[in-house]
Amino acid sequence: MVRDGVAWFGEFSAAQTIAVAEPPGCAHLRATVAGNRRTIEALTEDNRRRAKAPPQDKGQYTARIQENNEKIEDCRTAIGTAMKQGTDLGCQALG
Repeated sequence: MVRDGVAWFGEFSAAQTIAVAEPPGCAHLRATVAGNRRTIEALTEDNRRRAKAPPQDKGQYTARIQENNEKIEDCRTAIGTAMKQGTDLGCQALG
């Protein structure tokens, strides 16, 4: 122990390990980030497949690619929101 501004006093104590748990909600936010990243990967792969379609089929895929792009943006927004909430809660890195 220390007496403020003066000196150490008393006997030394054994070192103690203290485990600090993450705040409630961090696991859910981590799962949200991971799930949205998987969705982005799947939608991006779907767009790649559709972009390789023969010219006569591309017209029907254009709308689907646009829908996928909008879903990708929604996922990115959700990731950003979860990351901010995680920072505000004091979560460890969410991924």
